Amino acid sequence: MQTKLIPRKGGERLLAALVFLGINFLFSSCKDTPTQLKIRAETGELQAIVRLAEAYQQGVYEDQPMPYWPEEAFRLFRQAAQQGDPKGMKGLGWCFLEGEGTPVNWREGASWLVRGYREAYRDRKKTLNQLRAEASSGSAKSQYRLALIYRDGQGVDPDPVQAIRLFGQAAQAGYGDSGQCLDRLKSAWKNFQETEKRAQAGDASAMVRYAEYLEGNSPGGLLVKADWSKACAYLEKSAKKSPEGKMALARHLLRKGPSSEDRVRKLCLEASREGYPPALEFIAGLQADPTPMGGGSLFSEQESLQTCEELAEAGMRDAQVLLAKKYLAGDGCPVAPARAIPWLKRAANPQKNESGLIGVFFDGLFGPDRGDAEAQFLLGCCYRDGRGVGQSDSEAIRWLQLSAQNGRGEAQAALAAMRLARN
Repeated sequence: MQTKLIPRKGGERLLAALVFLGINFLFSSCKDTPTQLKIRAETGELQAIVRLAEAYQQGVYEDQPMPYWPEEAFRLFRQAAQQGDPKGMKGLGWCFLEGEGTPVNWREGASWLVRGYREAYRDRKKTLNQLRAEASSGSAKSQYRLALIYRDGQGVDPDPVQAIRLFGQAAQAGYGDSGQCLDRLKSAWKNFQETEKRAQAGDASAMVRYAEYLEGNSPGGLLVKADWSKACAYLEKSAKKSPEGKMALARHLLRKGPSSEDRVRKLCLEASREGYPPALEFIAGLQADPTPMGGGSLFSEQESLQTCEELAEAGMRDAQVLLAKKYLAGDGCPVAPARAIPWLKRAANPQKNESGLIGVFFDGLFGPDRGDAEAQFLLGCCYRDGRGVGQSDSEAIRWLQLSAQNGRGEAQAALAAMRLARN
């Protein structure tokens, strides 16, 4: 079995860093700032009004500092409560009960609190038919709630088209965050349609993504009606074209039960012969997914050991640590601590920094490489106990300290135990 892994070069590390930055920017840009929240509240959006009131009440919004302004929180809660918002009613009730932004008034507070909980209970108890009738009659609140039900498949099959229509109606009335929900769902639906089109055109990778939707998963935050037989048909086609398809089909078949395990094993082995990393990692024991329904492993200890050795030779740290652990425990091989030590040292020592701009950029983004914390911990234990290497307290302490600095709690406990043993 030949491993066709490509070493991680500077260009790949730079690409990974840029992807990371892009994802960070995307998610950070999706969050409201306090200023954006205030603007939305000023337009009369009920959910924004309540959230702004809560922010003033707590002095923080989305981990961003806000002025502690109980009087303004009280005013905003009252504004939302008078428009029939249950959260606004409950917030107003607690303001009266606790004297936040207003003098204590137990009677008024209890009244608003009861009304808020009663309104929320009534909303939850409405049947689907009631919501449909109210939505048809123009109730923005019911349109919004019904859209959430169709979007998330709450008691019904997910229906993004219906959810988009209802979010659109609620957004026209300016209800809650229906406009934002509409934009996100439209974007997710567009991605789904593009994936479906590419899958139908025979794109192997798109077939795998499309099958994920049909299995009832939610790639990109979109749920569609599950269709397992259709998903399986697309995965069968994809498996004929790519190792990714073979592994996706293996995962799909394993969910059907032990009767498919022989086919799954064959698919994984075929994908591994093509050098597909997830298949190799699964055979080596580095991945827990997919797993047989009946437990255990699809592959012999010898197969796992051999694949683990190939990945370790290719420079994969996780494989180096796992291979060392196999030698220490005699998993698929005789117990051989001396053979574990070189692999632990390779994983424990920091990798040589990339030279030039790429290395500076990568280290600046993620910090310098500190080596593998688990390998450092195991190496420290081996020096402490004289397993596979000459016993040395000084070397044990050095490696355990590195592991502790790298965030390994067990290393800190081992160091404390060594100090106690010395005293």
